[in-house]
Amino acid sequence: GAGKSTIIQRIMNCIPNTFGFSVSHTTRQPREGEQHGIQYFFVSKEEYDQLIKENAFVEHAEVHGNCYGTSKAALDRVTAGDASSQVGKICILDIDIQGCKQIKQRSDIHPLFIRVRVEIEELKKRLEKRGTETAESLETRLANARGELAVITVDDSTSSQKKDIPPVSHLHQNQPFFDLEVDNVREGVDGIIACARQIVQFLEDRGILLKRKEGGREISNVDLIV
Repeated sequence: GAGKSTIIQRIMNCIPNTFGFSVSHTTRQPREGEQHGIQYFFVSKEEYDQLIKENAFVEHAEVHGNCYGTSKAALDRVTAGDASSQVGKICILDIDIQGCKQIKQRSDIHPLFIRVRVEIEELKKRLEKRGTETAESLETRLANARGELAVITVDDSTSSQKKDIPPVSHLHQNQPFFDLEVDNVREGVDGIIACARQIVQFLEDRGILLKRKEGGREISNVDLIV
């Protein structure tokens, strides 16, 4: 409803060979046109629970009544590169606040957090227009969105003792949870373009798109954008 998926796709198209999208696992049923391993890995609840037991996820959560999770293997496939190029990409995740909190607690991932906001009434209008929600699922999504629109601050007193975390991903106590928040106030293509431009400008200003050489392998100073 906020246009995150379309914004992500536009950014990836505008800056090729830089970003990769991690394919998540989910217990929900595929929508029309979705394929296993492309949009999601569609799994049963039993398979999903087994992956949790195996500690396979870097984050997982129940969202809108369905379970979602990002596996470490899926993340590694994006950031590690392949045998031919030896160049990894910056991984982009489209996840909710539960997953963001889990990733923020990890010291083995260098994340940057971006939130795309939309007013509740506008979100409701867009979801109704999309026609993919039942009355019950629509209310569930709106209730979750209301919760996520609350201002979030982080008590970083424990994570301040972690080592080897680049400054870009380290938030001190009482600083905002997100590194960037953009408002998608315009429906359609204009809103998508405006948000994508703002995010790209932010990444350029922060030096996220700059690469540096280490050990003959080209890497970025951030490995994950959420």
